Amino acid sequence: MKIPRLHFKTLRLLVLLTMLSLPNLSPTLTVTVTMAIPASTSSSYFYKFVVDENGFTQITVDYTSSVSGYSWVFVPNSTGWDWEVSSGVLLHTNIVETSRVIDLNEYFYRAFNFSFKPLEDAFRMRIQFNMSTGALIIEPRGIFFSSLIGFKEGSSASAEVFLPEGYRMVGGHALALGRSSNYPPDSVSLSRNYARFDLRESGWIRLQIEFFTKLTTPEVITLTQGNFTFNAVKRYESYALDILGLFNRVYDNLVNLFNVTLENVEAQFFIPDFNDFLSVGGYVPFPGGKIGAIHINVAFTRYIEGVFEVSALHELVHHFLWKTGISPDDLLWFHEGMAEYISFESIMRWYPPGYEGALYEKDVLEKNAAQINKSTGGNFNFLPQWKPGNIEYYYYAAAYYVTSRLAEKHGGLEYYARFFKLIKGRGVKDNDILAYYLSLAANTSVAQTLQGWGFNVANFHTLTEEARGAIDKLNPMFQPYKSIAEYLYQQALIKLEEGDGKGASQFLRAALFVANSALILTLLTMVAILIAAIHLSRGRKPKTAPEYYYRLI
Repeated sequence: MKIPRLHFKTLRLLVLLTMLSLPNLSPTLTVTVTMAIPASTSSSYFYKFVVDENGFTQITVDYTSSVSGYSWVFVPNSTGWDWEVSSGVLLHTNIVETSRVIDLNEYFYRAFNFSFKPLEDAFRMRIQFNMSTGALIIEPRGIFFSSLIGFKEGSSASAEVFLPEGYRMVGGHALALGRSSNYPPDSVSLSRNYARFDLRESGWIRLQIEFFTKLTTPEVITLTQGNFTFNAVKRYESYALDILGLFNRVYDNLVNLFNVTLENVEAQFFIPDFNDFLSVGGYVPFPGGKIGAIHINVAFTRYIEGVFEVSALHELVHHFLWKTGISPDDLLWFHEGMAEYISFESIMRWYPPGYEGALYEKDVLEKNAAQINKSTGGNFNFLPQWKPGNIEYYYYAAAYYVTSRLAEKHGGLEYYARFFKLIKGRGVKDNDILAYYLSLAANTSVAQTLQGWGFNVANFHTLTEEARGAIDKLNPMFQPYKSIAEYLYQQALIKLEEGDGKGASQFLRAALFVANSALILTLLTMVAILIAAIHLSRGRKPKTAPEYYYRLI
């Protein structure tokens, strides 16, 4: 069994940024609607992706037009790209946010606008840039995930992908991913290390190809810092060191929060299945009821700074929760909700200045949580039945909603710090006991709040308060029933500490009954004693002198 972390969005991160411009600005472009590319056009884009053994990818984009005009094409949001005109004249250029040409704002890309006129027969321009992780590789598998392809409608377009010699594409695992459709390559080489796509859309396209490498065993290095060991593929050493640094920086704060320590936590990168490539940020396996190594999706190294870190911290929080005695087998919703909430709070609070990607991710999660709360009417009765293996996004969002709103109401991370101190050394195996300790930490009934969200939980906090209050109000003359009620109450507390909600409920209800009935029980006892005394006195024969005594007289 393993617990994955669901990632709500793919690389399309809609973070608003300041517009970057070059000299000679052309007029503002209007938003373009993605549409099918005509079969015959006067202009064309040709993309070429060349991948090496470490995933480094060289990209060239050739644009050709036989008539004057203007166009736009997506380029990296950096200075790491250039263009060269080999035929014709480039008249004007400018760079704008992608939201100026399509209805999405892409963090890593800009739209390069250009107007031109051909000389002789055509205008020709080449754009070039590189991607250090165009393909993610952990032998014997790899997945190529292209840069974002986008260009002005009305042009035809095609793309070629070249894998290294000896690499082989997995059958059926090569797709062009568009906004309106996905489709396979139009041609593949016999060696299966080359694919060609005729691009059927213009506004937003990715190419994704899974492949097997020539080598079957990765070069793995072991990195250790503090209590953490990262078994990393050599090519991703720098990313592994970043995660180790993050773990060690937040470790003491998490120890103070969870009131436990960790020992010998291992971590490693992985490449998900083709269809889950960007949906699962990481997971922690639980083989045989024991917690395993942290697995982090290496594809997240390509995300905005902060997304990768939040995913890693999410998995680390699972280790801390496990050490406190809370198992995902019993309380998966609490595990996942806390992992989401605490990973974001950790980044914001203990790893300043905070990552832009983390802020964006939290905003997306909040919006999803609010939407689910609205659509369900605040009824999350499906959460207690959540079991490992179900990675529907709304479960994560709903779990985050519950844990984060409890924190907002009762003191944030400090509230949960009180909770973890209370449960230290005790097992929390069901929602009834969880609600009890959450209530103790809040010094008020959290069970009532959970019941309002559709949880069927016992209100032990209120029951114990009622029982304690009823016993304390008893007159000492109401004996032995005050002592009996006190004994039953103490037995209930013992059962709560043992995590036995059923036994605690029985003892509490018995204690309440005895305490609330002490007056009547005392009166009945006194009446019974009086009746017994009368009965005994009436049934006793009068004393007479022995018979031999009379004989002597």
